[in-house]
Formats: sequence, structure tokens, C-alpha cells
Amino acid sequence: MNPTSRHILLADDNPVNRKVLQHMLGRLGHTVEPVTTGKEAFEKASSSSYDLIFMDMMMPVMDGL
Repeated sequence: MNPTSRHILLADDNPVNRKVLQHMLGRLGHTVEPVTTGKEAFEKASSSSYDLIFMDMMMPVMDGL
């Protein structure tokens, strides 16, 4: 892991968006954990530490707001 890499939680319900963002962030050296709903993001964020949470604002179950 390079010194500027970040541990990122990526929440997006669109599989294409998730794949593209995960690829782009991974190429920059970041570790990315993808989830598909805001509820999953909330649960992961409650149990783990992230440098950044990158969320879609319009998702089913629980949105990014």
C-alpha cells in the first residue's frame, strides 16, 4: 500500500458504476470495498474505519443523504 492510498467504502446500486469507480480508484492505489445499498454502507461504516465513504445519493432502501 502506498503512503497516499486510502481505504474507501463505495456505495452504489448500479453495477456498471461500481465496477468503473472501483477500477479507477484501485488504479490510483486505493483499497475499495463496494456495497450495493445505503443500509449496507451504514452497517459497514458502523463496524469498520474508512478514510472516505463515496455514496450514490439515489439508492433503494436507504439513500446517500
